[in-house]
Amino acid sequence: ARVIKVTVSTVDEEWRALARPRVSVIKIDVEGAEGGVLDGASELLGAEQPAVVIEWHQPYLSRFGTPPDSILQVAHRFGYRLFTIPGGVPVADGAALTVQMLSCQNFLLVPGEGQ
Repeated sequence: ARVIKVTVSTVDEEWRALARPRVSVIKIDVEGAEGGVLDGASELLGAEQPAVVIEWHQPYLSRFGTPPDSILQVAHRFGYRLFTIPGGVPVADGAALTVQMLSCQNFLLVPGEGQ
């Protein structure tokens, strides 16, 4: 097997390296590692509160041991509201998230009153 080495960074590290520019939207689709990306973006999320378009699909999340409801914890921690894409259905709790994830894989976090 061929080994390819790559440098790994976080959103926060890259944001700081760029002198903390304004960020209005982040798109995250990394086949299940979305929770790790959010963890590595906490400084940016807290300071800039960009909208976040994110794939949040249970079969992929389980590969990384990410509980599906952890997106609600992120929403609460940073004062975001969670909606489905498409449809814009508000998702305010774990039960609603479970139901929406049956037919939806993409979500939108927008700054607001939080969960």
